[in-house]
Amino acid sequence: MTIILLLACTACDRSTRHVTENLSQAEELIWTAPDSALHILESIPTSRHLIGKEQADYVLLLSLAQYRCYIPVSSDSSMIDLAVEYYKDKNDADKKGKALYIKGCVWKEKYNDIPNALIAYKEAETCISDMKERHYVAHIYSSLGYIYEKSLNFELAKEYYQKALQENTNIKDITSQASDLLNLLGLYHIVNDTDSINQCITSLLKCSGKLKDSILQSKIYHNIAVSKMYQEKYEEAESFFSCALHISPASPSYKTMSGLAQLYMKKGQKERADSLFQNALLSKDLSLRAYIYNQLYDEAWKAENYKKIAQYARLYIDTSDSIYNSHLHQEVLKVQRKYDHMQLLYQKSRQTNIIYSSIIIIFIVSGILWFLFIQYKKKRKEENEKLRAEIAELVEALDKMSTSCNKTQKELQDQINALKSKQEKDVLMSPEEYAAIQNTIDKLTKEKEQNEKEQHQEYEKLQAQFEALNQKLKEVEKQNNRFRLIYGNYDCVEQKDIKALQVALNLSQNKPCNISDDREDIKHWLNLSRNGFADKLHKTYPMLDKTFLDICYLAALGLSIDEIAQYAGNIKRRSVERYMSLICQEVQYPMSGKKGFESFINHILTI
Repeated sequence: MTIILLLACTACDRSTRHVTENLSQAEELIWTAPDSALHILESIPTSRHLIGKEQADYVLLLSLAQYRCYIPVSSDSSMIDLAVEYYKDKNDADKKGKALYIKGCVWKEKYNDIPNALIAYKEAETCISDMKERHYVAHIYSSLGYIYEKSLNFELAKEYYQKALQENTNIKDITSQASDLLNLLGLYHIVNDTDSINQCITSLLKCSGKLKDSILQSKIYHNIAVSKMYQEKYEEAESFFSCALHISPASPSYKTMSGLAQLYMKKGQKERADSLFQNALLSKDLSLRAYIYNQLYDEAWKAENYKKIAQYARLYIDTSDSIYNSHLHQEVLKVQRKYDHMQLLYQKSRQTNIIYSSIIIIFIVSGILWFLFIQYKKKRKEENEKLRAEIAELVEALDKMSTSCNKTQKELQDQINALKSKQEKDVLMSPEEYAAIQNTIDKLTKEKEQNEKEQHQEYEKLQAQFEALNQKLKEVEKQNNRFRLIYGNYDCVEQKDIKALQVALNLSQNKPCNISDDREDIKHWLNLSRNGFADKLHKTYPMLDKTFLDICYLAALGLSIDEIAQYAGNIKRRSVERYMSLICQEVQYPMSGKKGFESFINHILTI
């Protein structure tokens, strides 16, 4: 009896060691030779009697091997749940992550249950930070990218595909790199990212030469051909389509046929396109068939073949309904929200989260309002500075024009006066000389009139600019008044700037002006355009009365004695000259008379 028990124990020990060795060997081959790993697992005779760790590892590896060999996973969800449950509380992130990943694959491949697959993959993602086997990490990321892509959440899909690509690049898995690049290429087409598309194509061409999988190579060339076709590089596209058809295995590549047909359609080769479309309709891919029916419908519409229009429209609608019924993107979004909410509840209680969220929202709203406050105030300030700069430019233009025109007019008038004086004094002048001088006077007079006309046109332009500036100021003032209590009285352009500019324009065009009514505007204009002339004059010589100040103001504007006499209250020219002498005496200026007064004004202007 003892001998029998010993033999039984020895047999059990050998059996256990044999199972452990087989599982370890299968795990080593699962990525490099999944068919060999599957053969080893299926050859374990005692698989039905395994328990504990051996059972969990066996179920996990068998499911993964079947998945890697493109065999429908035979394990049901309850079998995978054994592995998930076993490793749930174990300190083994790799095994837990593997089990959850395989569970997601079972839900996705066998049951087409995308929401439950997403839950499994998201739980597997929580293990990634502690996982050492990066093959599984890459596949978890890739699977999440696939689900988000099918759920039309392209930004998240791109993010996960990029993570998967980085992991596969680190472990130098060329096949998986190619798959990730193909996935990204499709997403970049959706968002029309040309630079990323070209980078993907370059990377795919590098990978294709290192691949042994003809199906994947064909898929790469097909996708590159589609990209080239959308870029209207038809010759390159046809070349890549041909390569895809040539490399593909014995079974026809309907998708490539459809792509090549579309290319021929763009090139105007309708008969070849129709033939390929009809062959491609043998495909079982509903999306491909719907696309082909849509293309044929468009062609029938262009040809006004109403019988075919009705036929292809009906086929397209039926196929599209079948596709729509298989889409589960709304359910995926619900699962994602549910999962995110569960993760939040694991970290903090609901009440604490509500309080913290409210505080954060208050801070965010306050920050946004403060930011808008600063930006609006900055905008108002910039508008005022811009308006002030425009006023300064208009002031400078008016000053230059006035100085230039007055100088030119004075020179012309001096020449005319000199010639007239010569005619009057030279009594012995011959008729020919008198006529020549008169001719010159007439020319100078015409030139003076032309100069006055041009001056008037320039003033009209300045007047138009002034009107536009005045309207802009009214709008700015309206905004400033609306928000004055909130934003305060910062350096605003005031209405008196514009009024002073208007008075200066009127004086330059010899329009009526009342010095008593417009005195403050003239003073403000002199301060703007003459470096604070009015303030400096009043501060330096406070003894001057209003009449003397008015004469000084008008003289500083560059007006002639006759113009000063007109604007000072229609006084006589001699009175203006007498006032000029009196002003020189009042301020005790060393010079007197008209020249002394002009020197005094220039002195104030240069202070």
